[in-house]
Amino acid sequence: MQVRVKQTNNVIVTARDKVVNYNELNEVQIGLLRMFSRPMTVEQTLNIKRVIVNHLSDELDVEVEKVVNQKGISEKDFEKLRKQHQRTFFVA
Repeated sequence: MQVRVKQTNNVIVTARDKVVNYNELNEVQIGLLRMFSRPMTVEQTLNIKRVIVNHLSDELDVEVEKVVNQKGISEKDFEKLRKQHQRTFFVA
């Protein structure tokens, strides 16, 4: 599925009916819109999405590692969480 973006009066409306004020976008987002405002194949679109997701995943890995080190979380702590019952009950 290709998302079409239409810009009018500093507002961007996507095919999913999400309205984004153009003035709220950062420079990277604006640059990406300009760079990719041309027809692309589904394969090209998926490749671009993969590159972006991989980049964000790498950044998340670095941040998680930083927090784990700062808080002194060990493999033993992770193992304890894996074995812990994760269900919660909501009582109204």
